[in-house]
Amino acid sequence: HNSGLLIFLEAYATTLATRTWNQNQRPLLPKTSKSAHLKHIRRLLKERKAIYEKYDHKIRTDSLTSAQVVKQILETL
Repeated sequence: HNSGLLIFLEAYATTLATRTWNQNQRPLLPKTSKSAHLKHIRRLLKERKAIYEKYDHKIRTDSLTSAQVVKQILETL
């Protein structure tokens, strides 16, 4: 039984790399170099593409503030 609304907060790999580079709580994102970090994110996005495509809604967050993302989520509900 599957219930609930799925919203994918989508961003380009370069945006995700910038946002996550200084975070230490990301065990799937090793910190070897910035280029390796970006390459790893691109690989993860490619591997997960089929899963992400199943989401009910997508919000591209690259140029949005947190408040704008929240607003779009609320408008989706």
